[in-house]
Amino acid sequence: MLNGMNQTSNVFDKMGELWEEIADKNQTELQLAFLKNQLKLDGYILDIACGNGRHLRSLTSAGYYIIGLDTSFRLLRIAKHRNENVELVRGDM
Repeated sequence: MLNGMNQTSNVFDKMGELWEEIADKNQTELQLAFLKNQLKLDGYILDIACGNGRHLRSLTSAGYYIIGLDTSFRLLRIAKHRNENVELVRGDM
């Protein structure tokens, strides 16, 4: 299983910063609006497969406490660089 995680993370590691170009910005905004409408500001939110943190930035700026989880070390490093205050965990869902 550990070997599988390494193979999967390599695919996402290669995407790196290009992931944001792949992800539709309009869909991201719709997703964020939905989440902000559904989630309360108290408590923790776990962002599984957080990638480069495209949802983390907006949600933490809005006052949500988010923990990001992703298998890709490279994407987590990008997410941390974009928002130093977010807590990130490397792991596989």
